[in-house]
Amino acid sequence: MSRLWTSYNRLLDSQPLFTKAMTSLMGFTAGDVLAQKFVSEADEPYDFMRTLRLGSFGFFIHGTTGHYFYGMLDSKLPGESRERSMLLGLHGEERDAFNDESF
Repeated sequence: MSRLWTSYNRLLDSQPLFTKAMTSLMGFTAGDVLAQKFVSEADEPYDFMRTLRLGSFGFFIHGTTGHYFYGMLDSKLPGESRERSMLLGLHGEERDAFNDESF
């Protein structure tokens, strides 16, 4: 698991925008698959287009705008501190994924 995390962080350093877009795509896709499986009514057929739309939203909108939005916030609040992270409302992995100093 630590090797996977190290590889992910290396990709964040070398290709931050693409990595964040792919992370968001996977999160939105997995979330919709789980929602359709466990939350939707049992007699409803699986809606592949819905999953495709949500995954596309994650890749093209959420991941990319998050990269630039949090970069802008980082430029307005220089330094790294617990208070800064709390102000941004970021916790743990989310903070690590969007805290990129190489914009």
